Amino acid sequence: MNKEQVLGIRDLTRYDPGVAVVEQGNGASGGYSIRGVDKNRVAVSVDGVAQIQAFTVQGSLSGYGGRGGSGAINEIEYENISTVEIDKGAGSSDHGSGALGGAVAFRTKEAADLISDGKSWGYRQKPLTAVKTANL
Repeated sequence: MNKEQVLGIRDLTRYDPGVAVVEQGNGASGGYSIRGVDKNRVAVSVDGVAQIQAFTVQGSLSGYGGRGGSGAINEIEYENISTVEIDKGAGSSDHGSGALGGAVAFRTKEAADLISDGKSWGYRQKPLTAVKTANL
């Protein structure tokens, strides 16, 4: 992943023909499209755990186009991923019923990838800030 300079979802598929990222506007993505099949027909998993790929926002946010982001797919921290396997074509027998178009399987780094024997260690934190204002 470091060798290919993968920093986000679009970098991951840049050199793989037949695999694309579905754009949703405002920097959000609707997940993967493999050979023209997209949305929840492409299975996505992290360490074998299935992830949601696309969803529709109901209620107050529907005035902003009626679509949310792409669920967990935009929340993956690529600096913690060691390998990615992209299977093209139907893969329901290997990846479950949502893999009609294919599957994208992420594997996270192991502890040994981050901590070496005889070295000091700590933790890494990715800051997240949220602000909410209200007019009373």
